[in-house]
Amino acid sequence: MSDENYIEIEASKYLRLSPATLRRRRLLRQKPVWVKLGARVVYRKSDLDAFIQENVVEPEVTKTNATAKRANTQAYPQTPDGYEPPRGRSSN
Repeated sequence: MSDENYIEIEASKYLRLSPATLRRRRLLRQKPVWVKLGARVVYRKSDLDAFIQENVVEPEVTKTNATAKRANTQAYPQTPDGYEPPRGRSSN
């Protein structure tokens, strides 16, 4: 299997993360997976792609989320008795 290897700076550009972030993740033994070749650290492209795929977030749209979003768009919701507070500064 032929896989392209990236040095740290190339991997950071590919992932759009800083090299310091990759170093910190290695120190904490967090993904993406890396390979030590003597003193060198390299990242396989397939491991970087797997890291990206593992971090995909697919938001779940539910009725509750949609209702909450609509409720948050009302700047001044009315009270049950129909009173709507004045907009702007109060004149106290």
